[in-house]
Order: sequence, then C-alpha cells, then structure tokens
Amino acid sequence: MAGARFRVSPGSLIGFCLLILGSVAIRVPVLLEPWGGDQGGFGYIGSQILHGKVPYKDIYDLTGPGVYFTFALFFRLFGMTMMAPHIGHLVISVVTVLIVFAIARRVFGIRTAWVGAATFSLFDNGLAFSGFGYENRSAWGTYWYLSQREVFMAPLMAGAVLLMLGQSKRRGWHAGFVLFAIGVLVGLAAVYKFTAVLMLGGLIAFAGFDDLRDGYLFGERTRAEKGARIGRFLGKAGIIAVGFAAAQLPFVYYFWIHDALGDMYQALFVHVAAYAKLSRGPRIETLFSGHYSVARENLVLWLFAAISSCHIALKNRSREALLVVVWAATSLAMVWGQGKFFGYHFIILTAPFAILTAYGLLTFVDWNSGVRGFIATNVRDIRKCFLVATVAVSLVGFGIMNYDYYRWNAFYLFGKISKAEYYDAFHEFPTHPYSFRSDYQVTEYVRDHMEKGERLGVVFCAGDTVIHFLLGLQDVTRLLQSWYIFSPDEFLARHEVTKRLRNEFVEQLSTTRPRYILCVHIPLEELLSQPILRDDPATVRLAGFMKENYVLRKTFPDNRFLFERQ
Repeated sequence: MAGARFRVSPGSLIGFCLLILGSVAIRVPVLLEPWGGDQGGFGYIGSQILHGKVPYKDIYDLTGPGVYFTFALFFRLFGMTMMAPHIGHLVISVVTVLIVFAIARRVFGIRTAWVGAATFSLFDNGLAFSGFGYENRSAWGTYWYLSQREVFMAPLMAGAVLLMLGQSKRRGWHAGFVLFAIGVLVGLAAVYKFTAVLMLGGLIAFAGFDDLRDGYLFGERTRAEKGARIGRFLGKAGIIAVGFAAAQLPFVYYFWIHDALGDMYQALFVHVAAYAKLSRGPRIETLFSGHYSVARENLVLWLFAAISSCHIALKNRSREALLVVVWAATSLAMVWGQGKFFGYHFIILTAPFAILTAYGLLTFVDWNSGVRGFIATNVRDIRKCFLVATVAVSLVGFGIMNYDYYRWNAFYLFGKISKAEYYDAFHEFPTHPYSFRSDYQVTEYVRDHMEKGERLGVVFCAGDTVIHFLLGLQDVTRLLQSWYIFSPDEFLARHEVTKRLRNEFVEQLSTTRPRYILCVHIPLEELLSQPILRDDPATVRLAGFMKENYVLRKTFPDNRFLFERQ
C-alpha cells in the first residue's frame, strides 16, 4: 500500500542489494571510457580550481560553475585521473536509483517502486550512441552522457520532489525548514544549469495549489479566509525562493572575493545568450534534432509516461501522483528550453518517466501468473496487446543497440584490444570536432618531444584541453574552448564579447609563443577563408603570426595539425 510503514524484510534487503549491484554492473563502462569534449573542459577547470585558478576570470568558458566544483571534489576524493569524475558519476547514479525507489513507493506502492527503480537504472545508463541527430555510431556515451551536468542535477531535483511529497502534513518550523530545503536543492541544480528555475516554478505552484484552490479559485470562503489562504501560499513560495537564493550565495561569495563576479556575469548572462541563438538553430531543426535517437532507444518511457500522465490527470488525481506528473512536465520544459535536443539533456527526464512507466505497466497490463495466462489476458484487448508488443520490441531494440557498446568495452576490459584500439572508437569526426582518439595521439607525441617548461596552445579548441589535463600543463590562454571565438556563425562571431575575446586570445597566444600550436578540425588557411573571419583583424593577425614563426610539424587523424615554433 502506498505510504505504508516500511519494514526491511530479508527479501527486501536482498532485492536492494541486487538493485544496487545491477546498477553498478551495467555502469562498469562508465569507469573505462575517456573524456568527451565537454568533460575535457569540466575536468581541466576542475583541476585548475585545486591549483588556485578561478573560473571565468582565469579560465573562461560558458558553463555554469557547479560542474567545475563537482569535478574538483571528485579529483580530491578519487585522484587526478579521467576516471575520478566517472566514479562520482556512478555513485551519484546509484543514489538517484534509491531516491527514485523512495518516491515511487511513497506515491504508488512497493511494486511500482521496484519496477520504477529497475527501469530508471536500465535507461539512465545513457544512450548506446551519441543521439545528437548525426546518426553516426560513434563516441558512444562519453561525449554526450558521462559525468554531464544533468547527471548531478537529477538527484537534486528528485530529492526536492521526495521532500515535497510529505510537506502538506508538516506544520510549524518543521514545515518551513522542509520548504527551505526544497529551495536549496533546486537552487543547487540551478548552479549547474539555470533552466532549473523552471523546476522552482513548478514546485512553488504545486506547494500552493491547495491554498489557491480552496482559498481563491474554488470554494465559498470569506474574504478573510481567502486572504489567509493566499497569504499561506505566498509564505510557502517565499520560503522556497529564499532557499533557492541561499544555494547561490556560496558561489556568489566565492566569485566576489576573487574579483570575478563581472567575468561570471559576462560569460553566463551575456555571452551565453548569444551562443543560445546558435544552439537553437532553425525552428524545424530544433524540433527534430536528437529526438529520433532518444525516442528510438527509450520509446517505452515516452509512451507510458504520456499514457500514465493522462490517466493520472483524468482519473487518479491524487496529490502525490500529480506531483510526479508536474515533475515530468517541468523537466520536459527544461529540456526543450535549451534549444537543440542533445541526447544527454534527456537524463533529467529519466527519473519521472521511469516512475510513470512503472505505474503504467502495472496499471494497464494484466500480470497474471503464468505465461499462458499473461498472453491470453492481454491479447484479447487490442490496447493492452499494443502496449505489451511495444515494450517487447523496445527492449529487444534497446538490447541490440547496446550490444556493440558493451561488447567493445568488454574487449578492452579483458585485454582483447589495446588502449589505442579502444580509444579509436571515441570520436565524432567528420561531423564534429570532437575526437579523443586524435587528442590521445597528440598527447603521446607532445609528451615524447616537449621539454620541461615548454607549452602547447590550441586553436579552434573543442574540448581538446583534455590534452593539457593529461600532460599536466596549463593552457597558454584563459580561453578554454576557442571554437566559439572563431565561429562561422555571423551573429556569434561578430558579437562584441566574442570579438573582444578573440583579440585577447590572439594577443595571449602571440605573446606566449608556445613550442607547439595545435589547429583543430579546420586548417588555418581554411579558417581564413570563412567569409565572416577573412577580414577580421584578430584572425588575420593570428595567421600572420603563425606563418612567420611556425612550421607544420605533424598531421594527426581527424584534422589535427600540429605546428612547431621555428
């Protein structure tokens, strides 16, 4: 029974152990895989924080600060390796599995809890491949999924939902403390991505729904009673909002004492706005980009989440069940609010979708004992037959698409292929600059040829700061990823902040004069051929500087061109 007192029986204890062990087992590849482009940036900044550097001021990027400090924490706990944040990813994922179990049990009962937690554990392991819309089977989970911001946001938002479930039964200071804690959790999620403010709005609306319904929208109340109800709602909203703001204060204080508030504001509230227009792209592209890959591998989640949400809204309408629907709808709004639908954005949807899927499976499908009874009961009803067939086909397809993913990781784990052969799979070339296999080769070459104290610069960097991390070097400029500085997009390239940063990048590179300069994806002469950049003073100055002082030393796979100072 939903909400009943929980007693840990031997069977439940065994079930929990199997759930946790299974969740860990299917995530073993998480520990093996190298960094993608995003993780290269997160990891480099996280490592530099431990050396006293300040994000945005000393190292400029366009990502919320939460993930940098998370990587720094994992480096402190697990060592300065690429595996460290992936260990954190695995731990956080298992914690989220348990929170999903707790929410599902409280709302729908123990059976739904077991099915929901298992469903989340399976599908939250990420897409078999990138799901970026390119449809090229490359880079697997690394670039788009592992140790992404959404992984660390998911338990925070789920934790806020779990606290909200029992909030209506609390009174006095205890109720206020819980509301404050809910705001803090959502506020921490916003430190990773500010779109979490949508979750804040959804939870505030839900917290005050009973007060607004009984005191204003419906019911024959006196003016005083209505005012008291509305006052209670505003009080709840205020407490949650204060908690949300309180979660930001440590980060604001950190950047304030390091004289970096202006840099943070410029990066996250000025420059990101310009980049967001590029990220969204044309309306039609935004509508379909990435959806096919995600829906193809997770069709059962989308189908049952939609059906269950409609059933709850029309027939169930319990306060707790409606909260799960609000959670799912708000998370979906967060994803669509980001523009193009990358595969890793889906991570924040998996938890509410898994719970709704478990509820739908147990509500709409008859689970009679025995295979014959199950088939006979469900085949008679065309609707149930369709649902069962969809689940079966989805699971078979999910297994087929993930087969290569696990097979390749198993080959590496058991020594059937070398590290170089394993890394050869991790790239998005030629449709994207990301290529760990090439960056790894550059790392090995530079390590063998560079003397102590010499440095490396990267032009059109797109996550290639992983080279600096692996070599233990500091970048020659504070511009972490320079692809958006030399973007072919006219609006982004001619934005005032972009132009100023481009000038700064060229000035720092030419002043430092590093031993090596790596041009990524686009050869220097091709960069100059871009109509928007061919007359740009900074780009012309960069080309002249390299032509006079550097010679092409070695070309690596996936358009990596290593220049050496003459």
